[in-house]
Amino acid sequence: MRTLYRVASCQLLLLCVSLISASAQFLDSAPQSDAGGVAIRLNPSHLQNGLPLVFEVVLTNISGHDLRLPQPQLECANSMNGFIFLRASFLPADASMHPTSHGCAVDSFSRNTLERAKSWQTLASGASLSYEFRLQDAVPDAPAAGRYTVWADFTPAAVSPDEIQMFHQNGIDVPTATVTTVPVHYEISQPH
Repeated sequence: MRTLYRVASCQLLLLCVSLISASAQFLDSAPQSDAGGVAIRLNPSHLQNGLPLVFEVVLTNISGHDLRLPQPQLECANSMNGFIFLRASFLPADASMHPTSHGCAVDSFSRNTLERAKSWQTLASGASLSYEFRLQDAVPDAPAAGRYTVWADFTPAAVSPDEIQMFHQNGIDVPTATVTTVPVHYEISQPH
């Protein structure tokens, strides 16, 4: 009986250690997505009552080679340079509140895409770029009580298949796919 108890205790201990290890790995890894050689990650910070007020959006080159990209527009759509948005939805706890949102678009057109691409920043394999966003810019009512869903996305500069081929012939590779983080949910209760 004592041996059976020790075996069961050891198995339970191993299970607990496995669960703690798996939980720690889950908590340490921010939601991310990758495609087209770029991964995106969302890092929350500046907590107030459990709600992050600032988010760092990190783009990492996972392609195995250098990528070129222009400085992306932040919080405003721009097909020429690409763009990054911190997106959020907010369902207020107070039913009388009406959530607000915003939007923006900027565009310009330029010929001589190859010359532009040669001037774009080079993101080496494994290197990252980070951008900081305030939650209140996406949800003006933050940090009001309610349910927040937050995610980020990066849309690279729009380039045609012919431009991509021309870039490749000149040794230039660019990200071509939009990447989005997994949505993260926060529930903020009414103050007591």
